[in-house]
Amino acid sequence: MKSLFGIGLVLAACFLALWLLLFRGGDAEASGGPGFGAMPVPVTLAAVETGSVEETVELVGDVVSARHSELGFRRAGQVVEVLVELGDPVQRGQLMARLEESVLLEQQAAAHAALALAREAAAFAEREARRAEEVGAPRRR
Repeated sequence: MKSLFGIGLVLAACFLALWLLLFRGGDAEASGGPGFGAMPVPVTLAAVETGSVEETVELVGDVVSARHSELGFRRAGQVVEVLVELGDPVQRGQLMARLEESVLLEQQAAAHAALALAREAAAFAEREARRAEEVGAPRRR
């Protein structure tokens, strides 16, 4: 029984020594050094002066006009040239962009073809009217 009491006493002394070794935060703080696991904190020193304090705020963003205008073109097409920059002042009627000409040229060619077809149809109608008069068919009024 004495040997069991001695072994328990030695184990208790070992646990106490281990506990003091791991958790002795008071000695490290008293010596002025960082304790176990403590991280140093950077500090900036500044001289104290009298003066005024101003509150400033820096913001990042876009300034957008309260007025918004939709652009409209009289014909369809792709924009090939922009003549004004973002934020430039513009006047009513000012040219702001140019559209691709290929669509306009195609529309112009189609209009010329339709005009030629209409002229041919008119000439045909006149020939038919003259032929009908020559044959003696009664004219429609």
